[in-house]
Amino acid sequence: MTKNVFKLLSIPLLLLGLYLLLALIWRIFHLPTDKALFEVLKGYFTEYGLWLIFFGAIIEGFLLLGQYFPGGLIIFLGVITAGHDIKRVVLVVFLVCVSFLISYSLNYVVGKYGWYKLLVKFGLKDSLDDAKR
Repeated sequence: MTKNVFKLLSIPLLLLGLYLLLALIWRIFHLPTDKALFEVLKGYFTEYGLWLIFFGAIIEGFLLLGQYFPGGLIIFLGVITAGHDIKRVVLVVFLVCVSFLISYSLNYVVGKYGWYKLLVKFGLKDSLDDAKR
């Protein structure tokens, strides 16, 4: 009975401990507040945002890299930092669409000409032949 209770409480207690540890580190090193951090981030997006969104969306749309890269967060922050400027929002959405078109085209080319040869070099020819059947 107590093992089940401990298992149920272990994850929330671990998350609480992690939060308290991060809060302690934040205070020890006198890191900036959330508002100051947002202003710094907004400044970076104002200066480098369109390039960051463009390349972030390409990586997000690429087959294997997109699962490990926070491109969705970059796209979301790009739209949020555009604010009420409709032209900038439209530009961000256009860049994301072009980036996804490029990444999906790259996925097609790599899939047509590259993945099979690469997987065969890793010794997966039998598995690929089984998958074809």
